[in-house]
Amino acid sequence: MNKKEFKKKCKEEKARSYFLCLFGAIISCIGLAVVFGTLLLDLNLHLFTYPIQILFYVIGVMISLIGMTLDLLGEVEFSKKFKEHISKNEK
Repeated sequence: MNKKEFKKKCKEEKARSYFLCLFGAIISCIGLAVVFGTLLLDLNLHLFTYPIQILFYVIGVMISLIGMTLDLLGEVEFSKKFKEHISKNEK
């Protein structure tokens, strides 16, 4: 079983690694939307003052970093499970 098939199996079984990757990607997109939303609102409407812009940019980046960390943890867990699966099947 190759990595692609194992990932499909994890998705079907709703494994923890799959949910971490999915949740991390969603959280990262939300953070990106906060940053781009702030940028677009400021460029078009001049809605925010400078300190508030920086605050929203920092919040968006922090949300994205949390999402990327969750995604990375999911990938690490997936890799560990895949290596266990390979070593178990080789015996």
